[in-house]
Amino acid sequence: MHIFRKKARRRRSLLALVTGSFIVASLAVPATAGASTATGVPHDCVNHNTLTEVIVEKYPIFPDPTNPPVGSRLQVGHQVYFKAELRDPAGNWVATSKGYSYVPYRDDKEDVILQYAQETIELADGVIRTSGVYSVTPNNYNEWNYISAEGVSGRYVGMVGARTFQITQLGLSLNAGLYLCAGLQENWNWNPKQPKAEETLADKQSNALAALEAAEPPKDPADSPVPPNDCEVHVGLREVLTEEYGPAPGDGGEWPPGAGSSMHYKSEFRKDDRLVAISKGYSYTPFKDPANDIGLKFVQQTITFRDGTIRTSGVYNLTLSNVYEWHAMWADGVSGRYAGMVGSRMFKVTGQADLDGQIYMCNDLVEHWTWDPPTT
Repeated sequence: MHIFRKKARRRRSLLALVTGSFIVASLAVPATAGASTATGVPHDCVNHNTLTEVIVEKYPIFPDPTNPPVGSRLQVGHQVYFKAELRDPAGNWVATSKGYSYVPYRDDKEDVILQYAQETIELADGVIRTSGVYSVTPNNYNEWNYISAEGVSGRYVGMVGARTFQITQLGLSLNAGLYLCAGLQENWNWNPKQPKAEETLADKQSNALAALEAAEPPKDPADSPVPPNDCEVHVGLREVLTEEYGPAPGDGGEWPPGAGSSMHYKSEFRKDDRLVAISKGYSYTPFKDPANDIGLKFVQQTITFRDGTIRTSGVYNLTLSNVYEWHAMWADGVSGRYAGMVGSRMFKVTGQADLDGQIYMCNDLVEHWTWDPPTT
């Protein structure tokens, strides 16, 4: 097999944060087939919603063939080549996917089994590539997952977005969606146009590394995951919005906000009421089509922990019908413990200004775009 020995390059799909306040920026764009008369800031987006996916070929490679996994309790080192067909609600072919996945991490105590997947998805009007990290265990394999997507040919050249999936029968079938937009621009400069006059808790923690150092106790060696794993996993997080700056144009009082909305925000991450990280972020809505249950969000967020900083980015679909489901963004380590790591940042709205969160980061994840399953 040909595993390209280089760091997985950053996927440029960019995901937005969500809560009553976090659910920022939703944009109404001329949608693709079946869309309603969506109005708002025009963006060039392609949306394939409510797809079904059937795995038609699968080639697993077990790290220990004498001890195959039970259910979705995959082993560290487990690999799978797969081929799948994606179809619309009428049963019409939409795309064919060829992919490869690898398990770099497992921690039974925290109920985390990380998979790193890369796919090449061929549609009638072009090709996209998807890549991402997600957790699949008996307790969470049927939740929605998001991995980043970028267009590589045809209609999709220059587009970024997300590929979503929800396992319905493990190893057999899934629900799925593909969302891609052109013209999305990065905005890492945290420059709200209407800063608040009063000093907030987040302002007081502008240099928060010392506070985080004091607040974060050392890890219990008993929590060590199944080796070998050079990964950093944060689960059981609670994220609380501490500042937000708008207003968001075009929201019209609706929720989630309307097309063209944008927001700068600050937040805190806590675990068991201990401060573990702070963040600054920006989000924007490039597309909104309520009739087809689509409200795309685009976000960039910088998260600083005691031992380093990561950046997360991505596109996801946030609507009234799925606001309490899990969403995810691609993540890159930029300093400290996380430098060179890649992974994902997951979140789920739990209240008007707070979310549940999980962050998965791993070293030595390599791209593998050659679909070369074993022949025996």
